[in-house]
Amino acid sequence: MNKKEQDQRMRETFNKYKRRKSMSKCPINCVSINPYNTYAHEHMKFYLAYHAARGYEIDSRNGEMVLEVKNAGGKKFITEAERISDGRVVDLVLEDGQEIEVVNTHEDGERYKREKVTVIRV
Repeated sequence: MNKKEQDQRMRETFNKYKRRKSMSKCPINCVSINPYNTYAHEHMKFYLAYHAARGYEIDSRNGEMVLEVKNAGGKKFITEAERISDGRVVDLVLEDGQEIEVVNTHEDGERYKREKVTVIRV
């Protein structure tokens, strides 16, 4: 896939989301902070975004985070993105369409499994 096709695919992915309570698009590669979340939650979101930008593959096995270097180039991302289709807010969306949700340990992450969202517990 050449650069032009990659950019087109990224735009198609990110066009499925918008800023919360706004019709404008989410800024790419900027971490948006929600002051109502815990410090640990926001810190983990930044940590994941940073590692995605550095080229790490982010995965979750039973809520435990797994980082693996897959390629030399990083991925673009958006944060605090509201899905246009159903209004659900996602913590982190990568350019390949992977959705990552940071949940507190007391929260039930099971609701995200049927949506194919990667869940990271803090």
